[in-house]
Amino acid sequence: KLDRKERGVALAADLQAMLDLAQSRLKGIDPAARPRGLALTGKAGEYFSFSGRDGWRFLDLAGAVNICAGLTQPFPIVSPEWLAAAGPDFVLLSPYRMDYAEEEREAALERALLEFKPVRDAAGLKRTRLIALDDLLTFGPRSVPGVLYLAKALHPALFADVRAEDIHLEFLRKYFDYAPQGGHIYAME
Repeated sequence: KLDRKERGVALAADLQAMLDLAQSRLKGIDPAARPRGLALTGKAGEYFSFSGRDGWRFLDLAGAVNICAGLTQPFPIVSPEWLAAAGPDFVLLSPYRMDYAEEEREAALERALLEFKPVRDAAGLKRTRLIALDDLLTFGPRSVPGVLYLAKALHPALFADVRAEDIHLEFLRKYFDYAPQGGHIYAME
């Protein structure tokens, strides 16, 4: 027992408020109009995705469709040929944080985009957006601000007035007494 009930209640309320913000903005989107994509984690040459009955819920919460949801392996590794056949609107890359230091985060995210670009291009998907997101924003409590980052990247008009960076920073300061520098998401058209 941690005897931190009040802090836990506040954390749950703040996380729910962020999810409610995302869901209220995405509520009117026709499911057929949601961008189709997949999330990959790992490192260059060893990225894997998420499938299963629900796919990766993170994508759904951000207003997207997980194109890997119907694959039978829990963590499929997809080929350029599979990507070409699936024709995603976007690929979300989250390189393993353990492979780089905090101060190298921005460079690691940009490098992930550049390293994956030849795979995208070989699949003939030059119009597929590549998005790199800090992997700490894809699981656990920090995934909720991560949903806002991705939702804003995928639906910029719906989130034009939402500053995901500020919401995330306030969350980190309040619950972790931590204020990182630099960006947490990058995109490449």
